[in-house]
Amino acid sequence: MRILFAALALLVVAACDPQASTRASVGPRIGDKIREQETAMNVALDAKDADALVAFYAPDAQLFNAGQPAATTPEQIRASFAGLFSDGNGALSFETTDVILPSAGDYAVTQGTYTLTYTDPQTHQPVTMNGNYITLWRHQDDDSWKVIRDISTPGLQAAATP
Repeated sequence: MRILFAALALLVVAACDPQASTRASVGPRIGDKIREQETAMNVALDAKDADALVAFYAPDAQLFNAGQPAATTPEQIRASFAGLFSDGNGALSFETTDVILPSAGDYAVTQGTYTLTYTDPQTHQPVTMNGNYITLWRHQDDDSWKVIRDISTPGLQAAATP
């Protein structure tokens, strides 16, 4: 009888968890939502729309691009994208290769590859580089998902041929 009472008490406590109703259920739908958002981010990149890109980031997000200072405010994240877009050759695209969904459902991690093109300040020629990224998404109270950490690292680049 004590075991039954203890089990019932645990069930009641779990049912009264105030966060239980706000947690996202973990499953393929979340992965699909995240992939849809990353596709929309690529559309905003193609349109060179820094404001649309900033909307994917939470107010406390941080953007870490190789060779650049961390962008830790919405204004700095906007300026990072705007700087790329002001370059006549500036372009960025990425491809999601994996979506990782921890069991709690409050966070999601994406990883993939990116291609970045920019003008080399010394040669004034376009340079294209490839790399990898990891993005951490957080589930929001309004059931949306926002980026809270966005980290990229360049891959090995082919040596220039003489």
